[in-house]
Amino acid sequence: MQTGPFDREEVLAGLGGGDSGSLGLWVWAWVGPLQGGPEPLLALLADAPEDTRRKLYRAIRRRRRTDLADEFVDQVRERYGDREAASLLPVCGEATVTRLLPELGYALDSLTAIARHHPDLVLELAAGELAPLSGDERDQWWSRGGGAVLAAAERRPEQTLDLLERYAPSGHLPHPLSAYGLLAKTDPVRVLGLLTAPRRAGWVAGTHLPAALLDRLARMAPVDLPGLPDLVRRLSRNVTALARLLAAAPPRHRAELFTLALSDVDRSRELTNEAILDVLPMSQRTAEARRVLALEEVRQDERLTLHYTGYLPWSEAEPALLAATRSADADDRARAWRQLVRCAARSDDPAAVRAVVEHLLRLRNERDSVRGAAFAALARVPGRLLGDELAAQLDRLVTDGVEARDSSSETLSQLTTLAATVLRERFDSPPLVGWARHTFERVLGDDRVPDLGHLASWLRRGQEAQVFEAVRGWLVDSADRAKYAPLFAVTRALGRRAHQLPELQALLARAVGRDNLPWVARTAVELWLDDRRHRAERVGAVLREDPSAVALDTVWQAVCVRRRDLLDEILGGPPPTGRFVPGGVLWTPGRPVLVRHWEARHRRAYVDRMTVLAADTGHSGSPGRPRCAGRRWCRTTAGPWFGTGPAPPTSTSPSRRWPRWRGPTGRPTHWRSCCRTWTATGPGSRCTRRPGPPGSSRPRRCGNGSTRRGGR
Repeated sequence: MQTGPFDREEVLAGLGGGDSGSLGLWVWAWVGPLQGGPEPLLALLADAPEDTRRKLYRAIRRRRRTDLADEFVDQVRERYGDREAASLLPVCGEATVTRLLPELGYALDSLTAIARHHPDLVLELAAGELAPLSGDERDQWWSRGGGAVLAAAERRPEQTLDLLERYAPSGHLPHPLSAYGLLAKTDPVRVLGLLTAPRRAGWVAGTHLPAALLDRLARMAPVDLPGLPDLVRRLSRNVTALARLLAAAPPRHRAELFTLALSDVDRSRELTNEAILDVLPMSQRTAEARRVLALEEVRQDERLTLHYTGYLPWSEAEPALLAATRSADADDRARAWRQLVRCAARSDDPAAVRAVVEHLLRLRNERDSVRGAAFAALARVPGRLLGDELAAQLDRLVTDGVEARDSSSETLSQLTTLAATVLRERFDSPPLVGWARHTFERVLGDDRVPDLGHLASWLRRGQEAQVFEAVRGWLVDSADRAKYAPLFAVTRALGRRAHQLPELQALLARAVGRDNLPWVARTAVELWLDDRRHRAERVGAVLREDPSAVALDTVWQAVCVRRRDLLDEILGGPPPTGRFVPGGVLWTPGRPVLVRHWEARHRRAYVDRMTVLAADTGHSGSPGRPRCAGRRWCRTTAGPWFGTGPAPPTSTSPSRRWPRWRGPTGRPTHWRSCCRTWTATGPGSRCTRRPGPPGSSRPRRCGNGSTRRGGR
């Protein structure tokens, strides 16, 4: 396998007399991999065009070449002005930044980049500018420079807090608020003081505070943070904000925080919002539900009574909710079933869930709207509350739902959601895993599986093997019938953990086989090559199985990056044909990746291939059916990209838009919109684009299934 290292003499020759199209490549190679000195670049800067200078500045910033930035910044400022010199300032050394920041600060769009590397300088500059300001002038300064000050918090949190305490706006705190989570990690007391300042009370009540900030404040006991009660009282005006704060707090502190939040509120006639009830501990939730149920307003409203009854303990709420499920009105029955299932889930008791599943068997002859509401609530029950003994009852529910004449797709989708939850959270239960598999087959058929979510986030280390063991029979049986949807769904759900399962990877390799459908092989290739450790070896196996797989973006990029030794055969041999490049279609290589690492012969071979396609003008054709505009990209861009031809006069980079370039229709055209395959129609070939609408000379997208748009 090749790495294609740059030759120092070749790069120097390119910097000294190379064409403008490949100059950016030589600049990157000299600044990056070769770590070259400033001498060749000094001569280049003397008369380089603007596009080349931008590439040089970008390479210096990305590679953090402080030595080059310090060497060039004064020359750039003298010759090209303050704006271009300011683009080098974020990567300069501390002495250079100290000297030039007061003079070039106005030319910077933001001080954020400098603050990340030189926080002391930015904080000192900010303090000097803020000191003489007051009122609206200070607020305007924070709207411009607040991001830079808070960017310095990562390395200088204490100094940033000092500056905020002295000069922060009186009515609010500067953005971005995400930085305050980092400050709270350093000193939560001081951050709480900023939030609870008297003049910021209204702003805090109406602001969406970041989750990281709430988490770091709420995890501490109220006695350890004297200002926490004040913050909680202000958030009590915003139900959503208070619920988020309570959810971030440990359960043992939630009751105390809830009491503090409403300590100065008259609650004799106030209803507690369900968002607050959902995060309260069970004892506090029960007390609140009983208090609300005793209010005259609730007693006079059957719907409110039913709603708050669902927050009582299961043994106390079950009789009343069951009676409501026998109401004559279908909407009332749907609400009652929903509250009954939710009450069982809130109890956190598997026995209550078992009882409610037994009650759900009565839904066989119910309306679909009622059945759908109950199934939707059941789909949100945590999987840990579902016992092995429920497999038979759940199977009856699926049978009743599928056989009902008025059953809707939305109702059935709730059953597949529940099955996905079971497969994700109860993979250790063979009866429930079997029920989930049977549900997928009954509802979706044997070739579809819903999204299983991010299963890896639920598993401890090593549990992916248990998951695969639980579903291996299902995956193997499906693969034997050439049905690979279950395999793909489980692989996506496991993410990177699927790389540790050899048997699963073997099934993916089997799905890549020539006998499978193109869409199956395409999906299998993407998942099989996802493992970087074996990507180089596997991409070779994919191409040996079917050379036309190089038409897949995943395979082409892997070849460009990992297996450049295969480029000789791919670019120099006959065009591939197979499942992904049908007969009669000329394959066009995709956009090259990491071309700076290619050998010179590979670049020439790529340009030769594109030149052949560009020279193929095809038949004269019928009026209104133009040739593919992509041929112009082949002729004018492939050469300059690889250093083998001149660049178009209006181009700046092969990956940028060409606003002045016009295609055959006379309208502005982007090179990525060209066709990447041509259908052979005789002695020549032409793009199989369909004509546009009547009266229009603009073509539509490719009409042949074997063609597709260019670009990544």
